[in-house]
Amino acid sequence: MTNEGQRDGDSSGGELGNDRALHDQRAAHYEAHWSRLRDEMAPAFAAGLPLDQLLARHEALNDSRYQGFIAPQIARYLGRLDQRAFAGVAAPDRLVVAEGRYQARPRADQFAVLSAAVSGLADPQVDCIVEFGAGLGVNLGRLAQVLAPLGIHPTYVACEPAAGGRDFAARLFAGGEHRFEAHEFDYLAPEFGFLGRFRRILAFTCHSIEQVSVLGPAFHDGLLRLPLAGGLHLEPVGWQRFTNVAAAVAEAHRSNQALQWYRREYEYVLEDDRVVENAAAWAAASLYNTDLLAQVGRLTDAGRIGLAALAFEIVGENPFNPSTLIAWRPGG
Repeated sequence: MTNEGQRDGDSSGGELGNDRALHDQRAAHYEAHWSRLRDEMAPAFAAGLPLDQLLARHEALNDSRYQGFIAPQIARYLGRLDQRAFAGVAAPDRLVVAEGRYQARPRADQFAVLSAAVSGLADPQVDCIVEFGAGLGVNLGRLAQVLAPLGIHPTYVACEPAAGGRDFAARLFAGGEHRFEAHEFDYLAPEFGFLGRFRRILAFTCHSIEQVSVLGPAFHDGLLRLPLAGGLHLEPVGWQRFTNVAAAVAEAHRSNQALQWYRREYEYVLEDDRVVENAAAWAAASLYNTDLLAQVGRLTDAGRIGLAALAFEIVGENPFNPSTLIAWRPGG
């Protein structure tokens, strides 16, 4: 259920306090969404286009949907918005977050951040790169193009709960030179047996754990039993470092009144000192993850992982849901 760069802004409620119901509802949403995108790309798949052309076709289709200074798919979920200094700014500029600040740019290149971080953890001995919540497999496809010239030729593994996403990813890699496989995966009941045959694994997530309200310890504990080269999260969780902000978001998970306030009454203000608060409001309204930073902290404190990089609100293609980069290696 990866972000693929931009999220439609899904903030469907599910059942407060019922992680399984919400998880299943989101899986059904993305099953329909990924299947529609697969059908949209059907002519290109049927033509047998190579990976680079398929990726370019997908990117062009995606860009055509996200027009305007603030994309309609994002704006419709904002409720109230005060644009301040950005009032009147229009396309082709877009509102993005870059290094913790609101900016008007043609785009924010989330993949550049992801690619640099993965390249920093990878080496020619890595024989598996796995993305959990891989969505359409686009991140993996683009990484294959970056890493092959560096002499890194792993098996690319897409873990995705929605069959439509897995099928899209398989078609993306079909007929190419890169080894690829797709597996169904459930964050709430994680199983990693299909990775047991690999010797050196690099694992990452990108706007995927955001969809899991409470991740808990099982995911990382299971992952760390594998022969890992490293792990990486590019997830919108920077606001979790502030205890008071995190408590307010957690309340939206318990109280429908608090949830509806974030969805209908909260005012997004486009000033740099509101980047974190606005991101927390988006997370609250969407019932997004509340504990990834705590899980990373638990493992760091125990010496089970060591941080290789940590950059809060480093990039935001959706400026109200900006990504924090967490890169780590096993062991202290």
